[in-house]
Amino acid sequence: MAVTSKYAVIETAGNGSSFLDFALSYGTLSLSGQEIQFLGSALVDAVFVRPGATYTLSTGAGADKIYFEGSLADYTLSRTGATITLSRTVEGKVEIVNLASANTAVNADALVFADGTVAANLIYNHVSRGDALPAPSGETSLAPVGAAAPGAELSATIKVGAFDVNGETFALTRTGVKFQVVGNSGVDIVYVANGTTVDASSLGGGTDIVYFRGNWADYTKTVSGTRMTLTRTINGALETVIVSAGGSTLNDQLVFADGAVRSQVAGTAVRTNPNVALADLSGYDPATVTPGLNLGVQSVAQPAAPSWSKVGDPLTVTVNFSQPVILAAGKTVTLVALVGGQEILLTATGTSATASGSSALTFTAALPANLYDGDGITLKANSLALGTATTSRGRADWRLPPRSLRSRRPTSVSIPTRQTRRCSA
Repeated sequence: MAVTSKYAVIETAGNGSSFLDFALSYGTLSLSGQEIQFLGSALVDAVFVRPGATYTLSTGAGADKIYFEGSLADYTLSRTGATITLSRTVEGKVEIVNLASANTAVNADALVFADGTVAANLIYNHVSRGDALPAPSGETSLAPVGAAAPGAELSATIKVGAFDVNGETFALTRTGVKFQVVGNSGVDIVYVANGTTVDASSLGGGTDIVYFRGNWADYTKTVSGTRMTLTRTINGALETVIVSAGGSTLNDQLVFADGAVRSQVAGTAVRTNPNVALADLSGYDPATVTPGLNLGVQSVAQPAAPSWSKVGDPLTVTVNFSQPVILAAGKTVTLVALVGGQEILLTATGTSATASGSSALTFTAALPANLYDGDGITLKANSLALGTATTSRGRADWRLPPRSLRSRRPTSVSIPTRQTRRCSA
């Protein structure tokens, strides 16, 4: 298989200033099936590989960090020359990672797994001459530090190119890491994460798609020559996106949270009126909106159960969403139920079914002692946020409103030692 996209670090402020995460899963938007080439800098870079793609990593001269979702034992190890290959299949997704120059002990790259870190050259020694497989220790991919840590201060520029003539979907970047994206003749797709900087003005001849998470009116828009720049500040970070606003061959689709418009139409209108309303633009499409937004709760349900419960019996709540969410197998999210003034923490654990997308998540908890449900169960407001454990079509900026589940028994029933329905002793 030929390389379909390439990411090259062309500028970095220093060691630990560059990080790229290949996580992207918003419904049909994903990196699955791609063959991705990554070229690092001479300094220390960090990259997080994800299941579903093949990666060829030439990390450069620094002692770089490569993060893996799985544990070391999950991967099959092999080598070709100085390149080691780590491969596995998880939830039907094939993950293949080829790391070049893994034989060097000088500035050896660190492979960070869910169960710890191993130097790349030690794995090379294991597969090349039969040395004992090293035991992972220290930093894990479940709790990354440095550039890969949430909220890390980053400063780098990565040039991204599409090599698939049919078009390609690009990974997300992080605040502080600028993307310069070069497309191909097909339909390329760019998804702009909150507070990031992306130059998508050279996507090529296809009608490419650029997704914005904000509304059209959230952005300040300026046009210079054939390029339009859109900016906004979100969560204290400046978001800057540059798109083509030129001729018909560069007439891309700009998709916002409140609708879509062609880039040439938008650029022409903004030249005349920078504050033009989206609905006033020719060809405005209100039905096409950015995926990953506006997730809501359709309903909350509890299955029928006996009227009597004891300590340790399960309390089960199913939350039905307005669109599918993806919860990776083994990952968890929680919410809080209020029963008789007492907070109960319920947990949903990902399965193979939720890993491929599900419109419902089931949360459970074991009933504690001295619990009495007199008037129904309320789910605590703001107690569930779809975050890093869950990748979904609506993972950001969503909170669960309070909803009540009524008891199936009259509130006048007296409470014996072994209590009723959602009661425990």
